[in-house]
Amino acid sequence: MGAIYTVWLACIGLGPITINLTFDYGYEHAFRLMVVLLFVGCVASFAINRTTPLHLQNVSFVDQAAGLRRKLVQLKWLLPGMVLQMTAAGLLLPIMPGHAADDLSLSQPQYSMMLCQEGLEQYCFLFRWGS
Repeated sequence: MGAIYTVWLACIGLGPITINLTFDYGYEHAFRLMVVLLFVGCVASFAINRTTPLHLQNVSFVDQAAGLRRKLVQLKWLLPGMVLQMTAAGLLLPIMPGHAADDLSLSQPQYSMMLCQEGLEQYCFLFRWGS
């Protein structure tokens, strides 16, 4: 499951950057790239070789709710902070490109490079918490 989340997070970061870089060549190229990447993702998903069989269990709703409650109790004050952080990021997402273009006078490729630089700085300078 860790590989799935790693690919998912990488694509969330690389998607906007790649599309912003292709916008200089026109919207048609960006949309073609999206269709090609969707096709590549579908082919890759069918190419996954499952070596271990899935063993699914029927779990009642009550047991699922109890397990969720146990995990939430273990998280304590971490969960509200995570929700607040993701909500703030979601609220800023539609505002940031306009601010970068209007106030900072950045082109779309420059904005993409700024996002890459910020991601690299976070990776290099943030401490891993909880390890």
